[in-house]
Amino acid sequence: MENSIFVMCILAVVAIASANPIFQDFSQLKGEENANKVPQLVDQFLSNLKLEQQSSLPQEVDWRNEGYVTDVKDQGQCASCWAYVSVATMEGQLFNKSRELKTLSEQNLVDCAKQDCSFDKAKSVGNLISYVKLENPTEEKIMQVVAKHGPVGAYVYMSSLFMEYKGGIFQDDTCTKTPNHAVTVVGYVNTPQEKYWIIKNSFSTNWGEQGYMKMKMNKDVCRITYRVYYPIV
Repeated sequence: MENSIFVMCILAVVAIASANPIFQDFSQLKGEENANKVPQLVDQFLSNLKLEQQSSLPQEVDWRNEGYVTDVKDQGQCASCWAYVSVATMEGQLFNKSRELKTLSEQNLVDCAKQDCSFDKAKSVGNLISYVKLENPTEEKIMQVVAKHGPVGAYVYMSSLFMEYKGGIFQDDTCTKTPNHAVTVVGYVNTPQEKYWIIKNSFSTNWGEQGYMKMKMNKDVCRITYRVYYPIV
C-alpha cells in the first residue's frame, strides 16, 4: 500500500507515448525486432540543465556503493523499460534526500500510466513530474551530472550484441541507430587504464554482469548521449 500511494502521488511518467508494443523476453529478441520498443520523451515537459565547467571530476563513481541503487529487476514481457528507469532514478534521488533506500513499484507506475501493459488505462493518474533533461548531452556532461546528482536515465540503441552481452567492457561500432531502450547510468570509471559507464538494465540478473553492463566511454556507444534525464525530488 505504501508503495502504491507513494508512486501514484509522487512518481509519474517521464516518457509519454501513444503506444508501447508488447516487449518480448530479451532472450527471444533477434535482429531488428527491438525497433520502436521505447516511447519518445515529450520535450515540452522537460526543463533543460546547463552545466558549468568543472575543473575536476572523480575518476570513479559507483552509486551502488553509496546506497543509491536497489536490486536489479526484470521487466519481463512488457515494454516498460521507461518505468524501470523512472523508478531507479527516483529511488536514487529519494535516497539522496532521506538517506533511506526504498524499493518502489514499477508495476504501480505502469498501472497508473497511459501506456500498454497497464491494469486499467481508464484510471490513469497523471503523466508528469518535474525532471531535468541534459541539454545537448556529451559524455563529459553525463559524467558531471552522474558525479553530482546520482543515477540518471539514458536512452540507448539496443542492438543484437547489446542483447547478447555477457560481460567485459561493451563496444559495438554498429550500435548507431535511434535509441529504442532506456537504462540507468549508476556510475562510471574514467582512469588511464579503463573508461566505461556502469549501466543498470531491467533484464534480471541473468543478463550481463548480474544485470549490469560496462559500456565503453568516449565512443557514444549505442548513442548513450541521445537523451539523458533525472527526476527532481
